[in-house]
Amino acid sequence: MASKIPVSAEGRHAQPTKDDAAPLGPSNMKRSAQDAEVTCAAANVKYGAKTDVCVQAKEGRLHNNFKRKKPPVKDNRGPQSRLEAELQDQNRHLQANVEELKRNLSEYEDRVIKMEQQYSDLQTEKCEMRKQLESCLLLLVAGDIDPVLGQRIAETKEQKEEQQNDVMNASRELLNELEMFSEKMSRQRRQLEEVEQKMATLKRSQEQHAAERGEFSLEVEEMERAMEEAEALLLSEI
Repeated sequence: MASKIPVSAEGRHAQPTKDDAAPLGPSNMKRSAQDAEVTCAAANVKYGAKTDVCVQAKEGRLHNNFKRKKPPVKDNRGPQSRLEAELQDQNRHLQANVEELKRNLSEYEDRVIKMEQQYSDLQTEKCEMRKQLESCLLLLVAGDIDPVLGQRIAETKEQKEEQQNDVMNASRELLNELEMFSEKMSRQRRQLEEVEQKMATLKRSQEQHAAERGEFSLEVEEMERAMEEAEALLLSEI
């Protein structure tokens, strides 16, 4: 009996072929299934083997060959999450800058209000001092009164000249004080104008930040829509 067994059939039963050892594609799977059926049929004819064993072997081989791993689904949420985190961080920075600008603007407005009030008070005081100075000069000249002693000066010419000189000196000193006061007021006025210019600059900067924030929000919305479309396209391709 052993000499009558075909060599090819015996070789297929005894030794694994290269197709059994290597991973099988769809065409190799079909060929392996056909070879298994032929082998089992030959064994049934020659040796009267049970067909259940061959069928079970064929089903097990086909099950192992067709058991394939599903392709991994790419998770695209990582870049999207990082981009959203960066956008949120930039938005928080913009909001913090806007809040700081608002606080600075409020402080400058308070300073401007105080300086305007001081300027108005100083102007009123200046007018009152000028009126008092003019009245004092008129009284001193008319009454020949010594502004230091508060007594009448002799009617002599020298005394009158000295009196006039004293009055003129006092007037010059008062005028000098008024000029210094005017210079001080001018400096404060310039400071007030500088503060107003800074306020105007801050307002323009705030408006620019608001415009940039609006453009940034539009860009964020467009990027989110683009990411959603890309994600939907990837899901549809998968």
